Amino acid sequence: KYVVPDYLYTLEGTRFSICKVTKAQSVCSIDVDLNNIKAALLSEQEYKNETNIKRIYSFIKNPGDSSVKYLIFDIENEKYAIKFEPDNDFILALSKIIHNKHKTQNEE
Repeated sequence: KYVVPDYLYTLEGTRFSICKVTKAQSVCSIDVDLNNIKAALLSEQEYKNETNIKRIYSFIKNPGDSSVKYLIFDIENEKYAIKFEPDNDFILALSKIIHNKHKTQNEE
């Protein structure tokens, strides 16, 4: 028997987490500080231009779906990527946080 999980994306302050949800349980799979994000959300094509990604974490149900996005983050000078399927509302909320973060950094 194969169970396709759902993923719950959460934004809380500067934290972005993804929990894998199955019928039996919910497990937090990744939790990232948005201060480590390197750029805005990337499309599949934009992601192909990225280099030196150490590891990609995939949280998708529909491979090849045009709504798949990538988030690049940096931990101890290593680049990682998260591949996921956010809806439009989540994209707007996450983009706003990332934009404000970069705006604040540029003012410093």
